[in-house]
Amino acid sequence: MKKVLVSAVLLFFAGTVFAELNVKIGLDVLGDIKGNNSNQDVKVGSTLSGEYIYTLLDTIGIGGGLEYLYSRPVDVSGKPEFAFLPIYATAKVKVPIVGVYAKANMGYNIISSSDFGSGTKGGLYISGALGWEILAGLFTELSYGSYGFGTGGNSYEYRKFGLNIGYSFKLI
Repeated sequence: MKKVLVSAVLLFFAGTVFAELNVKIGLDVLGDIKGNNSNQDVKVGSTLSGEYIYTLLDTIGIGGGLEYLYSRPVDVSGKPEFAFLPIYATAKVKVPIVGVYAKANMGYNIISSSDFGSGTKGGLYISGALGWEILAGLFTELSYGSYGFGTGGNSYEYRKFGLNIGYSFKLI
C-alpha cells in the first residue's frame, strides 16, 4: 500500500512539470437570463479567471479552475444585480503547430451576491471556448457560458458570450 501511495504522489509532483497556470480577464457581452417564461438582457460585465491545467499528452490537458463574474445588472426596471463564482473541471485540446485550442468546462456555479432575494442558490455551470496562443504565454479566447441558478422555486440560466485575454505560466 505504501508503494502505491508513494508512486502516486511522485507521479503527481513529477507531472507538475507539464502543468500550466492560466490567469485571464474577460469582457462579457451579449448576456441574458432565461427562465420562468421570461428572457431579460444583461448589461456588459467583466470576469477574472484562474485555471490549473495538467498536460497529459502534447495536445491534451485536464485540470480545474474558478472564475469570478463581477456584479452586473439585469436590463429591467429595478435593475437587480448579480455576481457568480463557478468552480469547474476543464479539458483542453490543442492544435500543436498553430496554437489554436478548444476547451470545455463543467462545474458548480455559486452565487456570491444577488438582488434576486433570499433563497437564491447556485446550479450547473457549463462553458466552452476557442482560443489562440499568440506568443510567449499570451493567449486570447472567445467563450460561451451557461450559469444555472434558482430563486423562489424557479430555475434560471444566465448565458453569455465573452472575450478573454490572459497569460499562461508554464510550471517547469
